[in-house]
Amino acid sequence: MSRKVIAITGGVATGKSTVTGIFEKLGGFVISADEVGHEVIKKGKPAYRKIIKAFGRAFLDGHGEIIRRELGKVVFGRASRVKKLNGITHPEIIRHIKKEIKKGARGGKFIVLEAPLLFEAKLEKLAGAVVTVYACRNSQLKRLEAKGYNRGDAVARIEAQMPLPEKMLRSQYVIFNTGAKKNLLPQARTIIKKEFKNA
Repeated sequence: MSRKVIAITGGVATGKSTVTGIFEKLGGFVISADEVGHEVIKKGKPAYRKIIKAFGRAFLDGHGEIIRRELGKVVFGRASRVKKLNGITHPEIIRHIKKEIKKGARGGKFIVLEAPLLFEAKLEKLAGAVVTVYACRNSQLKRLEAKGYNRGDAVARIEAQMPLPEKMLRSQYVIFNTGAKKNLLPQARTIIKKEFKNA
């Protein structure tokens, strides 16, 4: 099987991590853009300093680290602030992901890049195929509220991202997370079969 980057994206709380886990079990080496995003905003990193300069210090914990949820409250729902934050973090995230892709040969039959902001960050250029995970808006809201977000914050997080229909149109594949979890595996296997049929 030849090595290939398969990108997993979708809206917030659509089940991207669940789907990514399935691809990992099928042999993929996972790179999480969210985990990279956590890393690049740590205290002392270039993006950290730029975020403090742009948005202040109200979202820092007692050790001076950024509390992502609190930063989100400052940013989400305000397009200009989202754009500014993305302008700070995306270049650093892209740089780190490119490094991880180069390291990808150390494990897995293929690379799985989980990236909620795949298109926004133009990370699709790094992938051979893009998979959007779809869930209805009501399911997204319920999942976010179960994590402790109020309805207003949940809606803001959904609307801060590119609309799901647009992501679906820009993807080679869509996995529908609209029923039982057991329905996800056959969809993932079909994608793997199509992508590597000539490998």
